[in-house]
Amino acid sequence: MEIEHGSGWVRLGLSGDIDARWSDEYGPEIRSVFEGRPREIVVEVDSVTFMDSTGLGFIARCVKECQSQEGTVYLVGSNSIIRSLVDMVGLSQLLTIVDTPSEKRDLYQRLGQVSTDRSRL
Repeated sequence: MEIEHGSGWVRLGLSGDIDARWSDEYGPEIRSVFEGRPREIVVEVDSVTFMDSTGLGFIARCVKECQSQEGTVYLVGSNSIIRSLVDMVGLSQLLTIVDTPSEKRDLYQRLGQVSTDRSRL
């Protein structure tokens, strides 16, 4: 998992299997994401190969944390498996889905993300 913090936002680059083992491995990093109380959380899912209820719970927690700050969660990527899961449990109505290259570029530029590779998507 890649984590990048900015002014009022955090970017989470998820990859591989997002399950209980992932949660155990990244527990401290996951907790640190919420300690900063970001208004905006960007969750990148293009490289996720599997997600169970642990991953959905993580996304739901991101939504809850952002809502408490009157912020937004952005689900970035066109991973059809994750999109289907998020739709099925109703999370898609609570976050913003960003899946086209121009939407990604606009989001990263608006957040002022320093990662040049991401702003050129």
